[in-house]
This record gives sequence, C-alpha cells and structure tokens, in this order.
Amino acid sequence: GHYRGSEAETAMQAAKSREIGSKNEMGKITREIDQLERTRGNRIARFVPRKANVVKLLEAIDAAAAAGKFHAKPLGPIGGLISLRDPKWALAVEVCIRNFLPAFVVATVNDEKLLRKLCLQCGYTSSPPTIRTSFTSQLYDVSARSPSPGLTTMLEVIEAPVVVVNALIDVCRIERMVLG
Repeated sequence: GHYRGSEAETAMQAAKSREIGSKNEMGKITREIDQLERTRGNRIARFVPRKANVVKLLEAIDAAAAAGKFHAKPLGPIGGLISLRDPKWALAVEVCIRNFLPAFVVATVNDEKLLRKLCLQCGYTSSPPTIRTSFTSQLYDVSARSPSPGLTTMLEVIEAPVVVVNALIDVCRIERMVLG
C-alpha cells in the first residue's frame, strides 16, 4: 500500500512541476507578446542590429549634427524611417530591401567616416551599411521608368523622408520593383 502512495505522490509532483513549467512558459510568451505590442509603434526596433545601442547612436548623431560636424545629418536606420501605406506589403518590402533596413543615408564621404566612428563609439556596428546621396527635398522624377499602370510598385507602398526614398531609388530601383 505504501509503495502505491509514494508512486501517486511522485506522479502528483511531476504534474505540479509540469503545470509550473507551463505557467512559466505562458508568462514568457505573454511577456514576448507585450514586448511586440510595445515595439509595434517603434519601427526602429524591428530592423536594427543591437537595438539598445541605436538610441545611443542616434543621440550621438544629433549631438554631432548640432555641433555642425556633419555636412548633412545622416538619416537612419532606414527601417526605422519607413512606414507602409498598406501593411499587407510588409513582408514583400522587408524581403526586397532587407539589406538596406539597417542602413543610414549620408551626404558625403566625411559624413560617412564620422558616422562609422560614432557607430564604433556607441557599440552599434563597426560598419553600418550606408547610401551616399544628395540631400535634396525634391523626389526624383521616375515616371519614365515606372512599369505599366495598374501594377503596384515598392515606391507606391512606402512612406519615408524624400532623401530616404531617393536613396532607395538609387540603390534598389524601388520604382521598378513590382509587388502586385
């Protein structure tokens, strides 16, 4: 009789242990969901290496820009500056321009060098991808290069500062990338 009681106790302990494990796992999943919900509005968080350091880097860029050290303040990470006119294109956009999402747009070689130096100091990444382009407020006229009307292009579905859009036109030809 005593053996069976001990066996039942062991089974009860194992069940309780599994229950605690399940509760811990549920708590972990709930916390992850909460974190995702909180960062949904924070576009930067999704595409940036070493997320904690990006805030430090952006502050260093602001300080250097305020001190007049940049020809034009770098813009980036690009993934944090892009929003979509329709969320259904999120995966397509991410796949098409994945390599440029952590990139910064810079105006000159010197701006690029200073940005790399700040990245190292902030522990962001030693060499962030950069796109060098002129910082103009005029969107490129790409109407001659656009595909047939009725086709949805990357250019049509993203919203970003003009300089960023122009940079993506330069390096990715987003005006020709047909999504649907």
